[in-house]
Amino acid sequence: PNVKRSRGGLRDVQMVRWVGFARYGHSELESLFRTGALTRDDRNRLLKSVEYLLHLRNELHFHAGKSQDLLTRDEQVRLSELYKCEGPAGVLPVEQFMRDYFEYTGDVRYIAANFVAGVRARTGLVTKVAPLFTHRVDQDFRVGPVHIGATRVGLQKVTSDLAEVMRIMQLANLYNKRIDHHTWEAIRNAMVQRKTNDISPEAVERFLSLLSQPGRLGALLRRLHELRVLEKILPAMQHARCRVQFNDYHKYTIDEHSLRAVERAAEFLNDPRPIGDAYRDLKDKRLLHLALLLHDLGKGYEEDHSEVGRRIAAETARRLGLSTRDTETLSFLVHKHLLMPHTAFRQDMRDESIAVRLAIEVGSPDVLQMLYILSCADLAAVGPGVLNDWKLELLTELYERTRRVLTSDDKAYDKRKKVDERRQVLRGLVGPDQLDTWWDDQIASLPSRMLLTDSPELIRCDLEKLKQVPEGEAAAWARYIDDRKVTVFTVGTSERVAPGIFHRLTGSLSAKGLQILSAEIATLADNLVLD
Repeated sequence: PNVKRSRGGLRDVQMVRWVGFARYGHSELESLFRTGALTRDDRNRLLKSVEYLLHLRNELHFHAGKSQDLLTRDEQVRLSELYKCEGPAGVLPVEQFMRDYFEYTGDVRYIAANFVAGVRARTGLVTKVAPLFTHRVDQDFRVGPVHIGATRVGLQKVTSDLAEVMRIMQLANLYNKRIDHHTWEAIRNAMVQRKTNDISPEAVERFLSLLSQPGRLGALLRRLHELRVLEKILPAMQHARCRVQFNDYHKYTIDEHSLRAVERAAEFLNDPRPIGDAYRDLKDKRLLHLALLLHDLGKGYEEDHSEVGRRIAAETARRLGLSTRDTETLSFLVHKHLLMPHTAFRQDMRDESIAVRLAIEVGSPDVLQMLYILSCADLAAVGPGVLNDWKLELLTELYERTRRVLTSDDKAYDKRKKVDERRQVLRGLVGPDQLDTWWDDQIASLPSRMLLTDSPELIRCDLEKLKQVPEGEAAAWARYIDDRKVTVFTVGTSERVAPGIFHRLTGSLSAKGLQILSAEIATLADNLVLD
């Protein structure tokens, strides 16, 4: 983050002062409070945030000996130690420090955005003509050309009943209107002061209905989260708010990652690839979207987050009145949300038993379908470019192979036919002029796993190098795969030259500190091997 320029930083505080001066003739926060432009609570929170941010910025400048507004990872660690930050069990001091930072900047971002929205709502031609284009909904809400707001009667309802909050959200979605500043502020203040998390059956029904519609789901869930309503429905969201995962992998806080996961899943609706087909074919999307919201909420505790997440999912299912079957499915999806990525990325996909083992663990095609979509959306929500083509291809291959095991799909391709086609393609690449007995024997002896997973061009290249290895010797070559950030080492020799070479190679690489993601030996004709 940039303490000055990032959203919620000191620039946003200055924007409040600039807009306040332009609209009211006052730029100081205290003066804006006295004129009624800022509430007492907003003034107090802004003053606390300004003091915190200025203190932080000064420390960055003094330590660097120059203008330095970037809160880098090294500075985050240093400042968390300087300020003696302590978090609960399972939370690093730097994670607690960054959570405090995001809570302060979140307050600034929210207050600044609503202050500007409030000024806009009270100025311009729209204010004068709005009454002419306004109609009421059940005497509770007013729908205008730009905003939807609560009447005096409606305001009492939305500040006391979660079902009514869900109702105004549905109306805002239906009419494509923004909730006006006065109503928004009243709801948020009521939620902050609300001591109970009790939820009525009507509120549950409306929330589950919202989850079943992917259209503007991400934006609506964000609004509910900003209003502090989402954590009243899903209490575990409160623990996740602004909670940082201090690692090189995740780019967002836990609550932001969870919301982005739902958004990425909804975007699959228009994806032409198999992931889009799977998402569109899923008839009831409620459980999937709910699992995406919950899947990482177990982080920030000492225990493994998947185990904590399973309990959160079970409690949420009970709270929302889900059936026994749906409760089991939701708990499984949250508990096993890393199962498919770990299987696809860490195991040898040439092993045909992998799909069988996954099928046994998942149990049904519907659960597998949701787990596939959840895995892809989770990766896409980690950060830009994390769900690359290679990862999506591996997950899709694992999904389709496992689905065939579960459904005995008649459309499954004939493996023997595909293997034979690959051998013919390989013979074509070699060409009739070079295709001799050696090439015929080696191509015929290639294992089907290699033919189905490696490209014919790559196999031809490896065999070409193997053919050039002098008898009684060994040769090694390597290639780097940028998408996977891995190096593939290949050794060609004869079994008679180096017995036990496979184990000796893996031992040597491990001894050099290299992490082996997969290893395979292919025994070909004439006792030749490719490791």
